[in-house]
Formats: sequence, C-alpha cells, structure tokens
Amino acid sequence: MSNDVDVTTESGREIRERLMGTGDAPGDNDWARVRSYNDQWSDLNDLIDEVTWGRIYTRPGLSLRDRSLCVIVVHVTQRNWEHFRIHVGGAKRIGTTREELGEAIIQLLFYVGLPSVREGLRILDEVYGDDDIQPNPGAER
Repeated sequence: MSNDVDVTTESGREIRERLMGTGDAPGDNDWARVRSYNDQWSDLNDLIDEVTWGRIYTRPGLSLRDRSLCVIVVHVTQRNWEHFRIHVGGAKRIGTTREELGEAIIQLLFYVGLPSVREGLRILDEVYGDDDIQPNPGAER
C-alpha cells in the first residue's frame, strides 16, 4: 500500500505543479506562500498532494481544465478570494481564457450575488493583466 500511496502522491505533485507551478516563477508565489503555511505540518502537504491532486484531479471523466473551473466557481461561492486568485492563476497557466472564466463567474450572478461576481471579475482582471503567469502552450486542458 505504501508504494501505491507514494505513486499517487508523486502523481498529485505533478498535477499540482502543472496547474500551480513549482514555486520558482514569479506567478507561483501565491501558491508557494499558501503552501508554506503548512510547512510545519508536512504530512498535511503530502496528504493534499496524495488525495486532492493525486486521487481527485486524476480521476477520469473531467479534464484538468474542467476540474480547475469547478474549483474556481466554488471559491467564488465561498468568497475565498485568496485561493480564488491562486486557482485563476493556475487556470491561466493551463490556457483557460479570461473570457471562459469571466463567463463562468457571470453565470453565478443570481446564485451568489452581484458583490461576489464583481469581486471575482476584478481579481480575474488583475490576474490576467499580470504577465508573470504565462500560459503553458503544451499544458493539458
């Protein structure tokens, strides 16, 4: 079982790095900062890599782009702007367009309200206006 966990954790790290970066590029700083909150709890980071990234993000049925879009929508509904910003950067990195994300956010208007939609669109424009995060043309969408 331990070997399966190690493989799943490594697969999760690969997915996370494809979406969120490695922490080395300027656009990766938000994710690296949030992840560092858990540094003293390295087992938690391994669990996140294994389960969230390694078991959920690798399931068949949805593309990485679609899973990313689902997570972004959830962050708008929860008004979790720190993680919203991070995941928008990840979506940009894998080639999701500003227009696609904007339409997903606007779709939420009557479900979450105008203030959440406006804030989501404002942050979206900030992230997409920032050239630090470049789309990876070879990334799986």
